[in-house]
Amino acid sequence: MTDKFKPVPNVPKTYEQFVLEEQQLTPEQGRNLYPDLSYEDIKSQEGYGPCSYCNPQCTCYASSGYAPLYMSCPSCENRRLMVWTHHDNNCCGPMYISEYLDIECKRCYQSGHWRGWKFSCSEHEGYKHATSFMSFKDAVRMGLGMQAGNSGLADLVLRISTRLIKEGRNQ
Repeated sequence: MTDKFKPVPNVPKTYEQFVLEEQQLTPEQGRNLYPDLSYEDIKSQEGYGPCSYCNPQCTCYASSGYAPLYMSCPSCENRRLMVWTHHDNNCCGPMYISEYLDIECKRCYQSGHWRGWKFSCSEHEGYKHATSFMSFKDAVRMGLGMQAGNSGLADLVLRISTRLIKEGRNQ
């Protein structure tokens, strides 16, 4: 190809320059910087997605030593297994039990040893009762037996069962 017939683009050379300036924002300006986004506390729970305390099939919570509180009612003869929820102040958060037998609501984070909790089921709604160690142990172990087949929970279920046995010896 000769220089005589060499194609040359006939487009002028242009460029765009962006200039960013640092500026101090007031707190109000900072909140309104992205008006299409909403503020949400990092602790808030949504109840969807694979890794949520509201999803009882997820085993991510097991690494922190908690399993869903899945048991029959320890305060009456109702032997139907159920996932327990927290009903103080209309919280309705999912309840979890730790390997140290602490019970915690994963919505409002109220927690304490199982002896500090009272239980109510559909058989005696509105009437919360404390329970004996034997009734609590039987109710929890029945629920743990159902969860033991979940490979993500098997080790945790064993630790909770061991703790129940140890606490029973101290009775």
